[in-house]
Amino acid sequence: MIGASREDINSLEAGCCMLSLEHFTREFWSTIIDNELIWSQHMTVMCDEIEALYNRVFARQPKINDLIINVPPGTSKTTICSIMATCWAFANMPSIRILVVSYSDDAVIGIADRIKVIMNSERYKELFPWVKIRRDMNNKHNLRTSHNGEF
Repeated sequence: MIGASREDINSLEAGCCMLSLEHFTREFWSTIIDNELIWSQHMTVMCDEIEALYNRVFARQPKINDLIINVPPGTSKTTICSIMATCWAFANMPSIRILVVSYSDDAVIGIADRIKVIMNSERYKELFPWVKIRRDMNNKHNLRTSHNGEF
């Protein structure tokens, strides 16, 4: 955009990221994944379904149904559903409380670590300055935001 300030560009990018989990995922993928992002249609479907579910939460509407995602291992399910969606949800609603479970404690610690890597990245802080991790409530299993949101 010709003549647009860095703040204007960041504001537009933040808005796009907040509206679309897919856009958010594409923006922050390289923050935690070294490999080039190769987008596939199933990733769009996952993002759309998760986004629809969270949008009802953001609007404080009752849930319509549960969401079960069955895709083979190695198809970015954990990255999108547990990591990106959590960071995206905090950007949209810093007071949200999210529970992520997995088959092992080590897996949960790895998920929590990657969530913190994204949320502590300069880009995330630049786009979503209202989301801050509290220093007194930040350990290897969970975190709390300054708005008392929890993971």
